[in-house]
Amino acid sequence: SDVIRFAYYLLKMMEKRQARISSVPNWLIQLRYSAFLILYPVGIMSEIGVVYFSLDYIKQNKIHYIDIPITSSYTFHFNFYIFCLCGLASYLYFGPMMLTYMIKQRRKYLKSNADATKSQ
Repeated sequence: SDVIRFAYYLLKMMEKRQARISSVPNWLIQLRYSAFLILYPVGIMSEIGVVYFSLDYIKQNKIHYIDIPITSSYTFHFNFYIFCLCGLASYLYFGPMMLTYMIKQRRKYLKSNADATKSQ
C-alpha cells in the first residue's frame, strides 16, 4: 500500500510544481482509495496471527519481563505477554475504526475526483 500511496503523492507534488490541472492517472486514484479494502484486513489478520502464535513462546521464555524499581517500596513490573494481549484486544476497537475512516475518505475523494473529471 505504501508503494501506491507514495506514487500518488509523488505525482500530486509534481502536479503542484508544474501547475497542471491533473497529472495523476484515474486508475492510480482508484487504486489509492480502494486497495485498502483488501490490504487492511489482510494486514490486520496477519498481525493478529503473528502475535497470537508468539504468545506461548513469550510466556514460556519470559521475554521482556522487566522489573523497574521506582522507590524502595514500589517496583514497576512490565509484562510483555500482557502487553501483547492488550495489543490484540485493541484490534477489536481500532480495526473497525480504521476501516470505517478509510471508507469515508474513499467516498470523499472518489466523489470529488468524479466531479472533477465530469467538469473537464
